[in-house]
Amino acid sequence: MGSRTQNHIIEEESRLFFKSLLPSMWVCRDKSEDYGIDCEVEIFDEKGNLTGLVFWVQLKGTASNDIKVTQQFSFKNEKLDQFRNYNLPVLIARYSSMNKTIFFRWANSVYRLNREGKNTKISFLDQDEWDKSTPEKIKNYLCRQKTISQGGIRFPIKTFLQRRPLDLSSTVPYSNLVLIKNYISAKSNYFTITNDESDALLQINIEQQQIVFSFTDLAFATLGLDFSTLSTTREDNILKYIMVTFCASLFELHRKDLGSAVFFNEDLFPTASQVPSYLSDLLPHLLSGPEMTKTMRLLNKFLKEEQQDNFIEGIVHMFMLSERDNLDDEQLELVEEFLLQSLLQAKKWNTPMGIGISCYNLANFYRGINAHEAAVLYYLEARKHHTIYVKHAYYFHELAGQLFLIGRYKFAESCYRKALALDPNSFMVKALIADCMICSGRYKLGAEQLDEFLLEQHDKTENIDEWYLKYSCLQTLLDHGYPEIQVRNSEKSDILAAQGEYDNALMEDMLCPLAWFNKGVTDANAGNDYSAFIAFAMAGTICNKDISAWTNATMLSLNETIDKTFLIYVIKTAHFFNGQNYVNSVFQALSQTDDEHRNIIMELLDRTLPKTPERPALIRFFQDEQTYVPLYLKK
Repeated sequence: MGSRTQNHIIEEESRLFFKSLLPSMWVCRDKSEDYGIDCEVEIFDEKGNLTGLVFWVQLKGTASNDIKVTQQFSFKNEKLDQFRNYNLPVLIARYSSMNKTIFFRWANSVYRLNREGKNTKISFLDQDEWDKSTPEKIKNYLCRQKTISQGGIRFPIKTFLQRRPLDLSSTVPYSNLVLIKNYISAKSNYFTITNDESDALLQINIEQQQIVFSFTDLAFATLGLDFSTLSTTREDNILKYIMVTFCASLFELHRKDLGSAVFFNEDLFPTASQVPSYLSDLLPHLLSGPEMTKTMRLLNKFLKEEQQDNFIEGIVHMFMLSERDNLDDEQLELVEEFLLQSLLQAKKWNTPMGIGISCYNLANFYRGINAHEAAVLYYLEARKHHTIYVKHAYYFHELAGQLFLIGRYKFAESCYRKALALDPNSFMVKALIADCMICSGRYKLGAEQLDEFLLEQHDKTENIDEWYLKYSCLQTLLDHGYPEIQVRNSEKSDILAAQGEYDNALMEDMLCPLAWFNKGVTDANAGNDYSAFIAFAMAGTICNKDISAWTNATMLSLNETIDKTFLIYVIKTAHFFNGQNYVNSVFQALSQTDDEHRNIIMELLDRTLPKTPERPALIRFFQDEQTYVPLYLKK
C-alpha cells in the first residue's frame, strides 16, 4: 500500500486552506495537471449572478517557518512564461503550513525574469499577505483588467504610486515616492493621482533604482533612475524621460493612438533620440500608428544631423517590409526620402558596408513599389560597395526577379543560375530558369527545363500547379507544331491581335495574351472546347491577373472531354494569383446553370482551393563584412 509524502500532505492542505479563504459565493474547481494549474476560481456576486470574472491559481506550500522560505520562492522561467501566455490571469499563492498564512502575487506582475538562468526568485512582501480585504482586491483587480482590455483607458488616467522593493532585504525611501509623485502631478492632463489602488488603472511602482509603469499587469515599461542624483538633474529632463516611459507603456498596451498623442504633444523625439534603445523601442509603434507621416518627417530631419551609426535605417526597413501595402503615396515618398538620405549619410562617412546596405535597402524599397528599373540600379550599386552580397544566393535571386520583370530575360536567367550555384537547395530556381527560357523565346528548352523541374519537385513546393499547367499547355502547343524557338516581336503581335489576326499574332509572339484570349473565344464559339481551354489557360498563365481568362478556362475544364487534372491546376493557380475575386467571377459565370450543378461546382472549388500561406518578411542584419543574422517578420 502506497504512502503519502510530506509534499502531498502540504499540497492537499494548501488547497483546502485556500478554498476556506474564498467567499462562499465563489466557486473553486480543481484543475488537471495539463495546464500546470491547481484550481480555477469563478466569481459570483452576492446574489449568485455570474460576473464573468475567472482566474487560475498555482499553489506552492511549505512546512518551513523561515521567512526566506515562506516569502520567497524560485520559479522556473518556462513556467512563468507559460502562465503569462494564458488567457486567464494566474495567481501564485505561497502557503505556510506552520503559520497558516498565504502570500500571493499575480504571475503577470513578475515582469523581470532572470534570463541568465532557468529560474527566477519571486519575493512576497508583507503587503502581499492574504487578509479579509483580499477577495475584494482580487475582484477589483480583475475588473480593472477587463476595463483596460475593453479599451477603457482615457486621459487623465487614475494613477496609484507605491513603493515596491525587489526583495525582502531591500527598502525604498518614502521620499523617492514623493519625488516621483511631484513629477507626475505636473502632468495633470494625463494623470490623476489617487491613494486608492482599487480606483487606479495605472500603477507606478517605485523600486530602488527604477520606476515601473504598469497597467494593472497588462503592460509594463521601466525607467532606470539614480535617485541620489535627481536633485542635481534638471526637472524638465527627468519629466521628459518619465513621459517617454509612459509612452512606451501605452504602446505596450497596444494603444498606439494614445502613445502617439503623448509622444508628439510632449515633443519627446529629442529626448528619445538621445538613447538609441528608447527610440528603437518606440519607432515600430510610431511608424505603424496614426502619426506615421509625422514620424517619418521627424526621422528625415533627424537623419540630416551628423551621425555615423544609423540604427534607425534598419527599423524603418523592417517597418517597410511589413506595412508597405498599407502606405499612401505621401508616406511612401517620405520613406523613399529617408532611405535616400541614409545613403547620402553613408557616403559622407565613406563606409563601404554602410553604402552597400543603404543601396540594398533602396533596391528592396523600389522592388516593393514595382519600380523595377530603379531596383535593378540599386541592387547593382549595392554589390559594388558591399561585395559580400555576391556570395549569397538571395541577392542574385532578388536581382533576377527584377531583371525578369523589365524583360531582360537572359540576364535574369544568368542571375538565377548563379543563385542556384550558390544554393543548390533553391529548388524553385529551376522553374524560374525555365520561365526565363520561355520568355526569351526558347520554348522547347524551357519545356524541357520545366519537365526536369517537375520530375524532381517536392510535395511542399508552393503553387506547383502553376508549373504543371504551364508545362502541359506549352508541351501541347509544341506537339501541335507551334515554334520551338522564336524571336519574339511583341509590338507587332499586339497590333495583329487587336485586329483579330490572332494566328498571325502568335507567329510573331507565342506569348501574346490578347491573341490567346481572342483565339479562345473563337474556338469556344466553334465548339472546339479543348483548343479553347488551352488558349484561355495560356492567356491566364501569361497574364496571371486576367480573371476573365481564368474563369473561361475553369468553365471549359468542366467539359467531360477535358482531363479533370487540368481543372485542379486551373483552380489552384487562378486562386493563388487572384484570391476571392476569381471565386466570385466563377460563381457569376455559373449563375446560368441550375442550383444543383452550381452547388456541386462551388463545393468542388471550395475543396480544391489551397490555404493561402502567410509569407513572413525577411530582414538581414549584417554583424560584420561576412555574416548576417536573419529576422523573419510576420506581416
